[in-house]
Amino acid sequence: MESLEKRHERSSGTVEQWTPFATSESATPNPPTAVDTITVESEPADQETATRLERTAVLDLRASDAPADESPDLENRLNALRLQEFRETHEREFLSLLRQCHFEYGFDSLADAFVEARLAENSHITMNWISRLYFEHIDDPTLAVGILRAIGRLRYEQAQPVGVSLALSAVIHADDEVKECGIRAFERWAGAESLRVLENLELPEGWIQEYADQVIQDLRAAQVADHAR
Repeated sequence: MESLEKRHERSSGTVEQWTPFATSESATPNPPTAVDTITVESEPADQETATRLERTAVLDLRASDAPADESPDLENRLNALRLQEFRETHEREFLSLLRQCHFEYGFDSLADAFVEARLAENSHITMNWISRLYFEHIDDPTLAVGILRAIGRLRYEQAQPVGVSLALSAVIHADDEVKECGIRAFERWAGAESLRVLENLELPEGWIQEYADQVIQDLRAAQVADHAR
């Protein structure tokens, strides 16, 4: 029969020492000592993943175990922690995607897929986080354009109200491409809401006003066609 020591060694790793109990009725069993230790070898856990899981577990516990008379700002503090976790976990990768992705209207990019995945995790925190990123990097047209294109690819229901605010701020940006992305977002979302926003914009004369006017005409025509069906 295979000894217990061999069984431990085969299934658990290395055995520093194992002392069997005495079998004589008169003998006193040897209690386990400090050296009676079984060392189990395992693959080291990914530290970033472990930290993220631990943070998520803490947030869930705080939310579920909080008493009814807990401080009224509990949800605000939890959201702040969730936002911090998002930034630490995802921000570097997202900024890298925005700088490296090839954006082409009508086609999804890796940045679009990344945003969709984050929305599936927590839509409120994701939109809050993206809004902060946009305004923190508003002086960097490359990042501003990337964020606006990713936001513009969302459905209107997903984007509003945060995405709509970003697009509105974009149309008065100093950079022409950022301006264009703001109008394009409303063109992409279409619908009565986008039309109402564009109709109430007061833009400087020039190409941006001409572009907005063309989008307004297209959206009005689409509405007429929808009503005629």
